[in-house]
Amino acid sequence: MGCVFLGLGAPFTVACLPPLVSSPRPWVWAYSRVLICIGFTGCTLPFFIPLLIFWLKPEVKAYYGKE
Repeated sequence: MGCVFLGLGAPFTVACLPPLVSSPRPWVWAYSRVLICIGFTGCTLPFFIPLLIFWLKPEVKAYYGKE
C-alpha cells in the first residue's frame, strides 16, 4: 500500500510545485484552479469546496492579475 501512495503522491507533488515557486500570474491562478478541481475526484469534497469558493473570489483573481 505504501508503494501505491508513493507512486501517486510523487506526481502530484511535482504538479503542485510550479505555483509555489512562481510569481503571481494569470496562468498560475488557472493552473491552481485545475489542481483544486482534481481534488474533487476523491472523497475530499468537504475540504475542496471551501477552497474553490475562496479561489473564485475577486480579491484572489485580482492578486493573480486575472481581472
